[in-house]
Amino acid sequence: MTMTTAEKTDRNDQEDPVSPEKVRRGRRTALLLFAIGFGPMIFATIMYYTGWLNPAGHSNNGELIQPPAPLGQMHLEGASGEPLADRFGPEAADPEWMMMVVSGDCTADCEELLYRARQVNIALGKNANRVNRAAWLGSVSEDLSERWDDEYSSM
Repeated sequence: MTMTTAEKTDRNDQEDPVSPEKVRRGRRTALLLFAIGFGPMIFATIMYYTGWLNPAGHSNNGELIQPPAPLGQMHLEGASGEPLADRFGPEAADPEWMMMVVSGDCTADCEELLYRARQVNIALGKNANRVNRAAWLGSVSEDLSERWDDEYSSM
């Protein structure tokens, strides 16, 4: 017994009826999957090329001393006794940046600055060697002087 194509079509329609609601639901699902997959990429591309919702484009890196003070006039020395002007002057072959904590009496606020300077240096990761840290302190508490070698040995 063979079936004619009309009989096959009738049999398929009875077994697998496709209603317009199922078609709409399938299209909605496909559109939702497309939007979830490609929507963020399209949105990011629009943001990149138009500048829409992008931050201002600047970063805060501290305050520069105004007017610039010549380092040689400050007569600062490193831990080894070498003048800092030799390491940071414009004549240096590979100039470096220095983050300096300056305080007359090192109180709790000063210790917080020392801690933050250390944390910034740690946060720089592989670029930590590009920034040196220094402290120019008038007086240091006994507690801090005991902890100095452990906590601030590279300063």
